[in-house]
Amino acid sequence: MGLSDSYRDLGRREPPERSSMTGNTDLDGSLRTVGSVFSGSTSSTQSKLDQSSRVSQITWKGKLAFGLILAAVGLAFAFSAFFLFGEGEADLGELQYEAMAERASIIALQIMERKRLGLLTLSSVISGANPDARVWPQVQLTNFEVIANNLMKTADDYNMGFAPFVTPEQVESFEKHSYDFYETNRSPEPFPEGTAISPFGKGIYAVDPSTSERFHDTTGEVHWNSPNRILTPLLHHSGGPEKYLLSNLHADEALGSLIDGIIDCANSTSSLDDCTILSSISPNIIGWKPYDSDGAWGILLHPVYAQRSPETLSGLVLTSLRWSEIFNGAFANSVSGVYAVLEANDGSSYTYVIQEGQAVLLGEGDLHDTEYNDFRQETNLESKDRGNLNFFGEASVSYTLVLYPSEEFFDSFSTANPMLSSIGVVMILVVTSALFVMYDVLIRREYLVKKDLVEAKRKFIRFVSHEVRTPLNSVHMGLTVLRGELEAKYETDDAGPSGTMASRRASKKFVKTKTFKQLVSMADEIAMNCNGAVDILNDFINFDKLETDKLTLDLSILRLFDQIESISKEFKMVAKNNKIKMTIVTPLHPNQSGKAPKECFTVGDSMQLTHVFRNLLANALETTPDDGKVEVVASWHPNSMKNAKQNTKNFVLKDGKKMKVKHNGFMNFVVADTGKGMTQAQIRRLLHKGLDFNVNRLQAGNASGLGLWVAKGIVMRHGGTLTAHSHGVGKGSVFTVSLPTYDIDDPKPKGTAAQESVEAKDILGILKVLVVDDAKMNLKLLMRLVSKKGHKVDGAEDGAIAVDKASKAMDEGADFDVILMDYQMPNMDGPTATRILRSKGCNAFICGVTGNVMAEDIKHFKKCGANAVLHKPAKMKALEDLWIEYGVRGEFPLAEGAHDGEIEQEPKREIVKRNASDLSLSISSLGKHSPSTRVNMAGNVLDGSAKTPDYPSGRKTLGTGTGETSFDTDSDDLWASRMSLKSGISSMKSNISSVVN
Repeated sequence: MGLSDSYRDLGRREPPERSSMTGNTDLDGSLRTVGSVFSGSTSSTQSKLDQSSRVSQITWKGKLAFGLILAAVGLAFAFSAFFLFGEGEADLGELQYEAMAERASIIALQIMERKRLGLLTLSSVISGANPDARVWPQVQLTNFEVIANNLMKTADDYNMGFAPFVTPEQVESFEKHSYDFYETNRSPEPFPEGTAISPFGKGIYAVDPSTSERFHDTTGEVHWNSPNRILTPLLHHSGGPEKYLLSNLHADEALGSLIDGIIDCANSTSSLDDCTILSSISPNIIGWKPYDSDGAWGILLHPVYAQRSPETLSGLVLTSLRWSEIFNGAFANSVSGVYAVLEANDGSSYTYVIQEGQAVLLGEGDLHDTEYNDFRQETNLESKDRGNLNFFGEASVSYTLVLYPSEEFFDSFSTANPMLSSIGVVMILVVTSALFVMYDVLIRREYLVKKDLVEAKRKFIRFVSHEVRTPLNSVHMGLTVLRGELEAKYETDDAGPSGTMASRRASKKFVKTKTFKQLVSMADEIAMNCNGAVDILNDFINFDKLETDKLTLDLSILRLFDQIESISKEFKMVAKNNKIKMTIVTPLHPNQSGKAPKECFTVGDSMQLTHVFRNLLANALETTPDDGKVEVVASWHPNSMKNAKQNTKNFVLKDGKKMKVKHNGFMNFVVADTGKGMTQAQIRRLLHKGLDFNVNRLQAGNASGLGLWVAKGIVMRHGGTLTAHSHGVGKGSVFTVSLPTYDIDDPKPKGTAAQESVEAKDILGILKVLVVDDAKMNLKLLMRLVSKKGHKVDGAEDGAIAVDKASKAMDEGADFDVILMDYQMPNMDGPTATRILRSKGCNAFICGVTGNVMAEDIKHFKKCGANAVLHKPAKMKALEDLWIEYGVRGEFPLAEGAHDGEIEQEPKREIVKRNASDLSLSISSLGKHSPSTRVNMAGNVLDGSAKTPDYPSGRKTLGTGTGETSFDTDSDDLWASRMSLKSGISSMKSNISSVVN
């Protein structure tokens, strides 16, 4: 099976819609690997290193704005933290207050309940001890004091008493019974002598309100309006032999009204247990005020009945209470700053403040802080509707315990946490800001280091490009002149009219020698290797553009198959010299109407795609041994996408024209060889890392991979793919480029053979050209090339001279049609001269011809007024194509029969060629040595040919030293060309050595 059978089918495979190299990672990661070789960094920030000072100022303003925003955010966070923590503490205080108030209310009710139950218990004991109602009021309770004091401990009471109800008729018998008990029958021992004895003697007494003197009360009549004529003498007191024994409690108006209330309750209810009565606050009752009372106290009374007659009211028990004691038990010791207001339904009120759980009387009335009215918590202390505990009579005073917080209470929950949290937030932001500043300083320091490295790399590339392209320009133009002279002067039997017969015979003899053929071949090989050296420079420049995302495409409509076929044919001679069989397979060609098939067209950058195709061909020839094979297969495949919207795309061509085209398929360009081949690991390394700058491997004939990565980036920018494949070591390699094609009408149909043979001068006419270059050899050679095309040429050695000559020509009305301007020159550089000329109204077509090919240099040149910029080495065909493309026209010679002063119009048969010129963007792959080595070797051979006896010698004056150059003809022209070439090669060798060193 042959190579064609093995690989041709690869060209028929439809590629994916978008590009990614087969089985490998993206381009950017590998391109950064190359960047690390030049700049020592793989940072992605390199795309920002070319920012102007304006951008830098914006950056600093942005940092300042960020700092201010950060400070504002910090203050907002600090305030928020302070506010939220403060609110949290306030909320906690409110919750604690509500819980405390609820707890205090419950405990206050429990205390009141215990006091009532204490009286109820005492009442039950007396009732059980004296069950028969018939013996009442002649009753008593043995050990009353002991029982009462035990109950007082349980109920937190201060005193207790018992008083039976005595009618006036029963007074005498009751008094006799009572004194018998006090003096004789009391157990464990009688009261001391004189107990219950008043100034008037023994008996029940009352106090005359007018004289405050005791009197013997036997009638039960009172000085206030009471419906009941009864006596309620105090029979027992928890204090034992108190002086108030046998005092008529009903005779006291404050206490008597409460007793009337019990009587009314007993007459209206079936259960005397529900007739407990509570007095008003601090009643004026003699003998029952607690000894340590702070002023707010009360009396609690409960009825007593004989056990066997529960419906008959027989007496009462009573106790005094201190309101502060109720509050003391209701609050925990940790509570302070709470107002406890005791409100009675008779309109009276007292205010207490709780300090460390103890109630301190503030005074009579509601004295709480009205700012906290919304926090009012109230509890009815003798509610008549608490389940089954309806124990207060109608005559009882109703009490409400109302609680309010104070500022002191909430302050107890206020801590330094809000302030500490705010300070903490500020400190965190300060530390964060400090870290940010430190980070920014470090990053900026690293940025500046990387910027310096990248700038050094760019300056190095610019230096290499300029210093190598300049001598290469001399070499290339010298070769062009040399080969042109050889073909024009010595490839015919007629040596020309000039020169002696001896020199013409010597020339004929020289043409037939092997040396002549070797010189022609060597000139071609030197030109090819010059292109290789330029290609390497272009690869570095394109890499820089790809790395910084600045690669722009000059789009135009391209006829792909013709371009591939033309490029492939350029390498056929190289393949033949290396004994490699090279075949080209393309589907042809123009149809009979002169239109190329639609599937041949794409929209792309001709120069960049040419670089891709030549790179692949050069690699194939370099890796293929002698007697090997290289096959180029180009094929088209229709698009399988059905969605019409996805099939259309918009483009803006380099001339500003906008177009919308339909995607119709893919063109596959396959380069297959029988060379070294690759393992899968090598493919992964090639396509993943992509680069190898190991000198030993490069000298062994291996490529660095830089050209492939640049090619891949260019293809991807065109929406295509670049893939690699190999069956293994020694089995060759296959590289496939797939590019989208579009339905486009051929804008430039091919003409007939006669049309194609029309020379550029037939289109351009005779141009007046000013060549400006500070390198004298480049100046002379470029002037020579232009003059050989029949144009009028003048020269200038720097920008200042160019401005003077162009200005003088404008003043004389003999303006230059074209100015070829170098960039870097002494006295005045090219962009400055261009700007001055444009300011003077110069309308010439100014084209930069320079070794400065960095994007910013070209942009600056065009900004100063240049119409176009070409890279050195300059090619005459590229210049002519550019002039044709931009419509540059000169004078045409008089037609036959025309009169003097008449100028012939441009020929009707004009071929408009607007494809981008070939700027030598392929990587040389000829031979087994680097381009610089091959140039040195070729130069040495060419130097040796100067010593060949048959080579014409002798010269006349070359150049006038004024910027204008004149050439002699015949052998002197060839000698001058060879000397120019030799000088150019020597200069290039010197520059290459300097760059390498």
